[in-house]
Amino acid sequence: MVNMSEETIIDRLQLIVDKKFKGNKSAFARAAQLSTNSLSNYLGARQSKPGLSMLEKIISNIDVDARWLITGQETHASKEVTTRGDYSPSSMSGDISMVVGDAVLIERVKALEAIIAEKDERIAVLKELITELRAR
Repeated sequence: MVNMSEETIIDRLQLIVDKKFKGNKSAFARAAQLSTNSLSNYLGARQSKPGLSMLEKIISNIDVDARWLITGQETHASKEVTTRGDYSPSSMSGDISMVVGDAVLIERVKALEAIIAEKDERIAVLKELITELRAR
């Protein structure tokens, strides 16, 4: 067991692999959208420190506390945000309570929806091109 004061980001990455992926580095790499070769640079004999792009992929694709992964310090409990009033059709009482972590997820969903909308537009353009090419 690693002493918490001596624990490194590599130790925390290995802990994620062990706990969330039962030690399966390939499964971790797939989930994080990393190549197994690049992962072996960090969790293999070299134990290089991961770069920002790798950390972004891990944090974006795997349910892990970013602060804990980078510093080893747990993020304190989320603060609750409460608004009063009927701001949503699903709000029967007019009270909406949301955890800050949920707000982050909502923003991620909105970003993904925007990406999907862009892809749908591109697909429509490509379908038109296919129709034109078939007509020739």
